[in-house]
Amino acid sequence: MNQVPVFLDRLGLDGQADERAVRRAYARELKQIDQELQAAEFQALREAYDAALAWCRAAGSRPASGAASPALADQHGQQAGTNEEATQAPPPVAAPVLNFAPPKTAVHFRQHEGVKAPPAEPVPPEWIAQAQAQWPEVVSRFQALAASRQSDHLPSWTSLLRDILAQEAWQDLRARPWLELRIAHLLAQGWHRGHEYLFVAAIEVFEWETDIARLATMGPVGNYLGQAIGQYHHFLEMKAAQVSQARVAIARLRQPAMPDRREAAELLPVLQPLISRYPEWMHVVTGMAHFEQWRQQGMQMPPTTGSGTSKPAASSGGGGFGGFRAFFLIVFLLGSGARIIGGSSGSTPVAPRESLYQPASSTFPNVNPAATQYTQGERVTRLIWPHIVYTPPSNLVFNTTVSYRLRLTPTGRVDSLERILSSGLPPFDEAVRKAIMAVPGYPADIPREMVLTFNPLP
Repeated sequence: MNQVPVFLDRLGLDGQADERAVRRAYARELKQIDQELQAAEFQALREAYDAALAWCRAAGSRPASGAASPALADQHGQQAGTNEEATQAPPPVAAPVLNFAPPKTAVHFRQHEGVKAPPAEPVPPEWIAQAQAQWPEVVSRFQALAASRQSDHLPSWTSLLRDILAQEAWQDLRARPWLELRIAHLLAQGWHRGHEYLFVAAIEVFEWETDIARLATMGPVGNYLGQAIGQYHHFLEMKAAQVSQARVAIARLRQPAMPDRREAAELLPVLQPLISRYPEWMHVVTGMAHFEQWRQQGMQMPPTTGSGTSKPAASSGGGGFGGFRAFFLIVFLLGSGARIIGGSSGSTPVAPRESLYQPASSTFPNVNPAATQYTQGERVTRLIWPHIVYTPPSNLVFNTTVSYRLRLTPTGRVDSLERILSSGLPPFDEAVRKAIMAVPGYPADIPREMVLTFNPLP
C-alpha cells in the first residue's frame, strides 16, 4: 500500500516528485485559488509547497538506497582480487525505510484509500507574521502625525503613506495588498483624528479612484469605501459657499464639546442633509459618535421667531402693538378658534421648543430615514452585546468591524437584517447576526432603520 506525504498529496504529486515538479504543481494549484477570498486555502497550499521543497532537497542530499561510496567499492574490489576464495556472499540487506519528512518538520501521512491525517495546527506564513508585527508601528505613525502640528497638512499624510510603503517590510508582493486592506478596514471602522486626511491620501496613493478593481478585491470593505469616495466627489461638486459652510460644520462635529443653542441652530440645518446624502463618507471623515452624544444629552434648538414663543404684552401694561404685530395676533387668534376663545388664562400659550436631532420623520419630513441610522446605534448595541457569544483569536492584532443594516417593524421586531460590511471573521459576523435576532424586542422610540457596527476587540 503506497503512502504519500500529505504535502505532496495536496499538490497532486507522488513520492518520485522533484523540485521542478513541485513548482509546476504549485503554479497549477495556485490558479485555482482566490488569494483574497480564500486566505486559509492559500495558506495551506503555501505550507504544502514549502514542505515539499524542503522534502525534495533533503531527499536529494541522501545517497540512493543500497548504493556504496566509491572508496568502499574500490577497497572491496582489491580485496576480491587478492583473495577470491575468502570472499563470501554478503548477507541480505533489509530494505531501507524511507523518511519523507524534511528535517525538523512534523509531517502526517495518509493512505490513498482516503484515511485522513489528523489536522495540524495552522501556522501563518512568515510574511503574514512580519506584516502583523509591523502593523502596530504603522498605526502609531498615523497617530503621531495626527497629534502633530502637521495633522491638517494633506501632503504630509501622502508623504507618510508613501514612506511606509517604501519600507523593506512591505516590499513583498503579498504584504502590500495586506497593508492596503488593513488601512481600508481602519477607515471603514469610523473616524479618528486625522482620518479625514488619511482617507484622501489613501485615494491618491492606492489609486482607488482610478483603479476600481482594487476596491472590488476587498469585498464589502472596498464596496463601502467606494460609496464613500463617490459621495465625497459629489460633495465637492456643490457650490463653493455650500462646501465652505459644510466643512465648518463637519469640523465642529469632530469636537466632542456640546454646542450651545446658537451653534445648534446653525449646525443642524447643515449637518442633517449631509448625513442623509453622504452617510458612508460622513462616517469616515467626521465624529458621528459625537453626533449621537449630542442627541443623547438632549440638546434643544432655540425657539424660532414667529412661532408663538414670544410673550405678548400684559393686558394691564402700557404700549400698544404695531401694525404688523396686531395683524399677526388677529391671524393667530382666528386660526386658533375655539381653543383661544375658550382659554381662561388670557395669555397666548407657548409652544414647546423643538428638540434637536429628532428622527427625520418628525422634524425633517423630507430627509431619508436612513439619516438617523447612527443616532441610536450606541443605545441599541447595548441591548445586543449581552447576546454575542464569541471569543476572538489570540493572534488577532488589529480590530475589524462588521456592520449590519437593521430594519424594524412598528412593534419593535426585526423586519430585515442586511450585512453591509464584513469583519473578515465569519464566526464573529455570524455571532453578531444571531445576537441581533436574539433581542426579544427593540424600543418603540428608536428609528425603524439604522446601521449597527461591532468590533471583536474592546
